[in-house]
Amino acid sequence: MQRKSSAPADGAALPSADPRRRRRRPQALRRVLRWSAYAVVACLAARGAADLFASERPDADAGPQLRGGGPARARSDPRASAGARAAGDAGGLRRLVVVAGHAVTMAESLEGVEENDASWYLLGYQRGRDLPREFVKHARRGAELAAGRDDALLVFSGGQTRRDAGPRSEAQSYWLLAEHFGWWGLPGVAARATTEEYARDSYENLLFSICRFREVAGDYPEAVDVVSFDFKERRFVDLHAPAIRFPKDAFHFEAVPVDGGSRFDGAAAAEGEAAAAAAFEEDPYGCDGELHAKRRSRDPFHRGVPYGTVCPELGGLLAHCGDRLYQEALPWTGDRGVPQFARGPPPKMLRPRGPPPPRRHHRT
Repeated sequence: MQRKSSAPADGAALPSADPRRRRRRPQALRRVLRWSAYAVVACLAARGAADLFASERPDADAGPQLRGGGPARARSDPRASAGARAAGDAGGLRRLVVVAGHAVTMAESLEGVEENDASWYLLGYQRGRDLPREFVKHARRGAELAAGRDDALLVFSGGQTRRDAGPRSEAQSYWLLAEHFGWWGLPGVAARATTEEYARDSYENLLFSICRFREVAGDYPEAVDVVSFDFKERRFVDLHAPAIRFPKDAFHFEAVPVDGGSRFDGAAAAEGEAAAAAAFEEDPYGCDGELHAKRRSRDPFHRGVPYGTVCPELGGLLAHCGDRLYQEALPWTGDRGVPQFARGPPPKMLRPRGPPPPRRHHRT
């Protein structure tokens, strides 16, 4: 039996594949290659944009950039600088230097701030008395005292006392003043300076600055220097420091006299100081009458006093009123079993970890 050959006869055409299938394969390949190219281009473009953005972005350490391309002078945060220093060396700060504020700066530019009344919010009787020059002297003297000791913390004290001045504090104004003058070339002072922005009178300048020291340094100061007008020395030395029972040998008042030839009205200032001292003699803690009314008027934004939480050890003193001296133990008195200088950070608020356990009822 003869086997049939499967080969085609001579001249016969070979069977061909479907032409549509033949066209479909290169089209699919081209589509894959095209989308791959798109992906590569997109990745390269994204990477180039990121590099360009990084090259144009200012350095984190260089500060914000001005339109001209140069770095802008960034103002430091007065509440952060001293806190950062103290965080690394909480036991390094021992002495408090307080500069009591008297006015608020109003001008955007501080050029001529030591001469121009218009740079400050001043009451009518304060204008034309060369007071801006005195404010600068107080800030500078405080910086000089702090520069003389590596363990000193400089605190500018004074709250937001004038509604018409807006929410600007006296303390912040003095900080900006010192920064404007480059801290008078005194090295290391800016890193050991901060603000206290709630005080409404001289008694609170002292007590609240001590609380602020506690908040920054984690401890109470062992010694205090207060910088102010020379005619206020008796008020601080004989009235305020004894009211908080701060040790006499650890308290120093730095009297800054008014410049000779100044238009400052010394006689009127002495008369006003005598009236203020008499009021504090009758009411050492400023809780009643004219002193209380002044505090209310000097808190137009109703900020209150936050230091009961910051300084729990002073809660009783902060709330104390009356003509009798506060007699309970204080961190700097060392009496009634309280250590004279209790080290360590302020105690933290304790929060309950969960619901209280169920009460068990016992059968009788």
